[in-house]
Amino acid sequence: MGEPTPSHRVLITGASGLVGSRVVERLAADRSGIDAVVAMDLREVAEPRRRPGVEYCTGDIRDPDLAELLRRHGIDTVVHLAAIVTPPKQSSRELEYSIDVLGTGNVVEACLRAGVRRFIYTSSGAAYGYHADNPRLLRETDPLRGNEEFAYAHHKRLVEEMLAGHRRDHPELEQLIFRPGTILGETVANPITAMFERRVVMGVRGSDAPFVLIWDEDVAACIVQGIREGAAGIYNLTGDGAVTLPQIARRLGKPYVALPAFLLQGSLWVLQALRLSSRGPEQVKFLRYRPVLSNERLKSEFGFTPSATSEECFERYRRVRFGDEARSWASDRSVVITGAASGIGAALARRFARAGSRLGLLDLDGAGVEALAKELEGQGADALPLRCDVTAFEECRAAMGAIEAAFGGIDVLVNNAGITQLGRFVDTDVEVIRRVMEVNFFGSVSCTKAALPSLLERRGRIVVLSSVAGFSPLATRSGYSASKHALHGFFESIRAEHLRDGLRVTMVCPSFVDTGIGDRALGPDGGPAPREARTGVRGAIPPEQIADAIFDAAGRGRRLLAVPMSARAYYWISRLAPALYERLMARRTRA
Repeated sequence: MGEPTPSHRVLITGASGLVGSRVVERLAADRSGIDAVVAMDLREVAEPRRRPGVEYCTGDIRDPDLAELLRRHGIDTVVHLAAIVTPPKQSSRELEYSIDVLGTGNVVEACLRAGVRRFIYTSSGAAYGYHADNPRLLRETDPLRGNEEFAYAHHKRLVEEMLAGHRRDHPELEQLIFRPGTILGETVANPITAMFERRVVMGVRGSDAPFVLIWDEDVAACIVQGIREGAAGIYNLTGDGAVTLPQIARRLGKPYVALPAFLLQGSLWVLQALRLSSRGPEQVKFLRYRPVLSNERLKSEFGFTPSATSEECFERYRRVRFGDEARSWASDRSVVITGAASGIGAALARRFARAGSRLGLLDLDGAGVEALAKELEGQGADALPLRCDVTAFEECRAAMGAIEAAFGGIDVLVNNAGITQLGRFVDTDVEVIRRVMEVNFFGSVSCTKAALPSLLERRGRIVVLSSVAGFSPLATRSGYSASKHALHGFFESIRAEHLRDGLRVTMVCPSFVDTGIGDRALGPDGGPAPREARTGVRGAIPPEQIADAIFDAAGRGRRLLAVPMSARAYYWISRLAPALYERLMARRTRA
């Protein structure tokens, strides 16, 4: 008989992140050789996202009492994934250092005090740095020179230097270190994927900017193999080969523009000086001197071959996000739509239903969403209709709870419910303005507050139905315009707060849409608007056209959608020639 397979008690930091959640899922699905799995993160994992047999806890990797947690659970293997990859706008270099470097140091010290036997750490290929004299292929024996101007690369270098000291002084704590290339996956959102999603792919003249890529599921599978087999060592983790920026542009069918390095540096300097960009001239190095990693040791010594080459990895990403499978990005996703009984909401429900989504349909018109749900169920869709007053937070919370219980969570929230008013402000009661704000603004706030924990757990998306009135004035609809302006300020702040969590926010700004909302407009006294005031909108577009555009924009993670072409024209005219815009709006909206 052979030696019995040793069992492990594993703690994972950053367990609700992109890779951490996948490692937890794999360990929960196959417990062979695993006695216990403890998933630790700063954020609490919502109940529907928890896996059976896994113990979840909240904690900070900088906690001086972390060793006690390890002792209490009898942990012998720590997988350390917690890090700041994409810092939010309000982040500071000091905060990132305290988490990435000091936090990692605290985790290692806790392991030593608690008698942990193995430490698995996900570093990065960025630790080699972005340098003109990098070898053509970087191997694990090459020096780490992570540039000081790039916090992430520099911090990974500092951590690895610290770990090298611990390997010398504390050989009893075995180390397994992975240096991944750029990680891609179906839900990955970071500054690199943002480059791919722009209309034009920008590069540096004289550099092909090669990217070495690895699929997120491969990263998780590699870590799990390391846990089970008890391996030690340092390994580059990437698919074979590389894919260049010009190749990426061609595969996306987008123009590739390579600018001289000095011109890019000058432009970035100006943008940073004007506070229009958080990144400066140093970013040219990031594109110009991409580190290309060799994965030979990973395959020959560690015994892991990624499921896709770098080119195949990008092709998977392209199909899911842009190409053959792009229109099915919402398949099997849980989608909540407010104001779903009619207009854009109903058109969106039908569009998501065709894509295979599970639908939570909310509206004050309970009979309307019931009828829509029956229609969609007759076409094979899974729909849950709920009467909900979005101005009542407790009703929003109850509705989101019911949807999470039915579908296991929420992947997409569409804040669509809204009303309008017609009439000059001088004639309008303040209570009418307050009512519009309650529905349009606070209704979206309440629904988002109730759904946000699940959206964060699932790295979800929020779609907000704003209007051309959200970025410009709209005569005789001052309350409506104010509510839409407020949506932009609120949700753009939410986007910044949760940038590193993978939460995407798409603001939708249509021009006039044939939804019938004008026929239900409030008049100056709070009653129905006079009929003659509701007949001045010409050329309104059908809601189905808007729904298709919103579906595509949400799938691509676009920040702003102005639709149709006239809305984009309004956007630029309102900024470049505001007086002209006011005259156009006055002509289009009749008092």
